[in-house]
Amino acid sequence: MRSFSPLSRLIVAALFIVLLFPALAAGQDRASRRGVPVQAAPDRETGRPGGVAPSLAGPPLPSGIRAANLTASGEKAYEAGDYREALSFYEKAFLLCQDAKDEKCSAQSLFQMGTAYEKLGDLENSFAHFEQSLVFARKLQDKKLTADNLLFLGLHFYANTGRYEKALEKSFFCLNEAMETYMALNDRNLAAVTMFHLGNAMSGLGKYEDAAFLHKTALKIAVERKDSYGAVPNLTYL
Repeated sequence: MRSFSPLSRLIVAALFIVLLFPALAAGQDRASRRGVPVQAAPDRETGRPGGVAPSLAGPPLPSGIRAANLTASGEKAYEAGDYREALSFYEKAFLLCQDAKDEKCSAQSLFQMGTAYEKLGDLENSFAHFEQSLVFARKLQDKKLTADNLLFLGLHFYANTGRYEKALEKSFFCLNEAMETYMALNDRNLAAVTMFHLGNAMSGLGKYEDAAFLHKTALKIAVERKDSYGAVPNLTYL
């Protein structure tokens, strides 16, 4: 199976929303979903990882390492398109993160669960998990995870303008903060993705000149960065 780049993961996950709601396209970042690399149990005799019989494996691994292993398994299932299986791994990882009182691990697991629920079409649970992850991310001052959650929440509000009071305004505030954060992190690719969707929200609010400016700027960044992932839709008509 083809291996996806970190940017394309965020793009692919957000683009899934397009299949459910019109006028959307976005990105998915694999790096934002991944936990600590898998650490295989060492062999008692050789000290080498892997290939250890249960009777020789020693005491249970710490919760943090077990959570990382489950997260890695969830990633494989997610990339294979088995989102329900991925969700099951992420849920188990989250419980271990909670057991270890690791808030960063918990925040990441909640975000991953949100992306899996979104792929399964359960937008209510997806939205709830992004909100919970955002609370942790703000508390931890994790700017990247904060921006990732805000991007997905902004898209959710935009796609459900009939379900939330002042949904377009909420979409604008989420996307605007996400864009500013990505720019501060010098992540111009995701800044361009978010900028495009912010332009859509501005257009919905009747601010057409501002929307056109954002769309053109997003396109300019995409061209400069040689965007080959389709992160920013074709805006050459502008």
